[in-house]
Amino acid sequence: MINKIPVFGTQTLNSFSNLKNLINSIDYPIETLSIVINSENIDFFLDVKKFCDSEVDKNLIERIDISFHPTNLGCPASWNYHFKSYPYADFFIKSDDDIVFSPGSLGEIVKTLNDYDIVFHNESNTKYALFGITKNALKKIGLLDENIYPCNYEDDDYERRLNLIKIKTKMLSGLNTMHISSGTSRNITPEEHKEYLGKYIVTTEEYFRKKWNGEFGSQLRWDYNFDYRENKIFRYSKYY
Repeated sequence: MINKIPVFGTQTLNSFSNLKNLINSIDYPIETLSIVINSENIDFFLDVKKFCDSEVDKNLIERIDISFHPTNLGCPASWNYHFKSYPYADFFIKSDDDIVFSPGSLGEIVKTLNDYDIVFHNESNTKYALFGITKNALKKIGLLDENIYPCNYEDDDYERRLNLIKIKTKMLSGLNTMHISSGTSRNITPEEHKEYLGKYIVTTEEYFRKKWNGEFGSQLRWDYNFDYRENKIFRYSKYY
């Protein structure tokens, strides 16, 4: 039986309220909460740090790793950040910042990971907003494709890749987690959002199509050597 979540990872762009609601809804013990901030707003980072320092229950969440990225890592690289930063973790929970757990729902995901390699919170088209994944699955599938920047089609790409191999997946129903779909983009003005859609969705769709049509060759993975890295972590200061 799993006692704690080794790494719970999330990323945020501009919504302090979403992030607080997510963290406040956590009711299962975590060793490391890993937060990627994709914003150039230093005040946003300081607000998050102050909240984590003063209001997070350290008996429930032992350590907090806040990574500040003013240039925006993008969605795939943000997810990969958690996996690559803690290659020795046996499994991970990855959640968007606009998820709110109902009592016991996070524990249900963890419990299900005892028998499956990947556990999704539901069968919706946003199932990758929250999932649990073992290191065993990451070794077989590889990481998210960081060429898909900043987002869109990273989940479609990963879904195709995991369907090519034999791993045990589970879709949970009745979990009652709340997901504010497009919770990040809701905080972007309509003009900015229109420009974003025009610039990125077209280019990521083109990349996705070319990749799966074989125009980039046969290499479909985004590789990372967990076996090599897991015992070679060296940091002067691991946590803020």
